Amino acid sequence: MEAFAARLRAEVKAAGGPKAFAEKADVPLSTLNTYIAANPAEPKITVVIRIARALGKSVSELLAPITGDDAGSQIAQSGTGIDLDSAQVRMLDVVAAAGPGYENEEPSEIRTLPFARRLLEELGVKPANARFMTARGDSMLPTIADGAIVLVDISYSRPKDDGVYIVIVGNEARIKRIGRGWDGKLTLVSDNTRYPMETLSAPEAESLRVAGKVMWAGGRI
Repeated sequence: MEAFAARLRAEVKAAGGPKAFAEKADVPLSTLNTYIAANPAEPKITVVIRIARALGKSVSELLAPITGDDAGSQIAQSGTGIDLDSAQVRMLDVVAAAGPGYENEEPSEIRTLPFARRLLEELGVKPANARFMTARGDSMLPTIADGAIVLVDISYSRPKDDGVYIVIVGNEARIKRIGRGWDGKLTLVSDNTRYPMETLSAPEAESLRVAGKVMWAGGRI
């Protein structure tokens, strides 16, 4: 946490100081000051995402000082600083492409990050089915930013309704908005209008592999 706080202090100072930055990031000044002072054992991911966006950085870049093996093991062993109102959600070593595809081998768990249980309930996601993944690319802008951490409900193996899903093409995980037509066809849509829509025939739609539904990316999807 000290390493994270030191990086945050430098970034906030360069951005105009705590008060100005708290307003820019839409984060309570008291919360920001707590993080700068390295008081919490773990930063909450919802706040970290706001801070990262205000700094024009990815969450991974901002959390880099505290996600090494030593820091992870210290948190796991200490068992302290865990918000009892938060669930520990597994962060997978998976890059979901919002743009060109990324090769992903067998996914593994990098670490866990806290997420409010209340918000999971509002989203209808059971903690056991919640996973974090990283988005890369700009095809889902402005809904999902490049480098954003997205919360995925892995209980979805089929596109049950319209929404944003992790679809698997070969070994590539992609983020696409899926719309279902009355004739069984599926449309894969990028929120960025620079990317064309792709229509799958009914047989192609039946064979489409889905790894989960994106429920949150800094806000409800």
